[in-house]
Amino acid sequence: REVLKLREELGDEAGQSRSWHEIGVSLLQAGDLSGAMEALEHALSMRVKAGDRAAEASTLRVMGELHLEAGRDRQALEVFRTAALRDAGVGDRRNEAGTKSWIGRTLRRLGEFEAARDVLQSAVVQAVEFKDAKLQAAILTDLAAVHTALWEIADALVAGQRAIDLNRQQGNKRGELTNQNTLGGIYHALGETARARRHVESALLLAQELADDSARARGYNNLGVLLAHDGDAGNALQNLRQAESLWQKIEDARGAAASQANMAEVLISQGQLPQAEKRLTAA
Repeated sequence: REVLKLREELGDEAGQSRSWHEIGVSLLQAGDLSGAMEALEHALSMRVKAGDRAAEASTLRVMGELHLEAGRDRQALEVFRTAALRDAGVGDRRNEAGTKSWIGRTLRRLGEFEAARDVLQSAVVQAVEFKDAKLQAAILTDLAAVHTALWEIADALVAGQRAIDLNRQQGNKRGELTNQNTLGGIYHALGETARARRHVESALLLAQELADDSARARGYNNLGVLLAHDGDAGNALQNLRQAESLWQKIEDARGAAASQANMAEVLISQGQLPQAEKRLTAA
């Protein structure tokens, strides 16, 4: 705010718009969505008035992220589309690719998977053009999930593996964790439990390295389900109990209930009906 005040005193309108933009970003990161929107609207108004289309696109992207954070997906989609038009209008293909990735992610959230696939495929071509490995990995991660939703399995596996390779090159363990879970889920759906386990176990190791209790809980739960599918009831229950304990530690009632329900299924398969009923009641 001190910098903004100084820029106002100097009559530096471009600087003022930057300050409002930066304030908006900071407030968004702090979780103050209304304050962030107010600041971003100030920035956008000044940038539109100045005719700075590149800066306008930058502010619009942040506004789109804010709408997503607030659960206003349709509004986010329209804002991202406007930002992409501004990027294209100034010939900024690198930022256009990034904006398209947000459009694809938003369409995926809205369940519009074919439209999401098309825009993400366009975005990844542009990211490759600029050799932006980080952006490529992010787009491919979303693309793998979209292909999976459309049951385009071969394409999903290719996109997921490419994302893993790119994230490993950059040391992005959190990104790789997401990719490993995606591929594990695909192979589980295909009934290829050995391959599914390799990916789920890789994801669990990454979650442990990251000290992420939520991801660890998901990993133990997924591993328990796969072990149960292979008939290893003892180890399945052990992993599911670890998942339940972690869910409870982080106070995730939904996750704990899912693990309890999975334990009940294993116990039923073993003929342990009273114990299964107890688990189902808890879930």
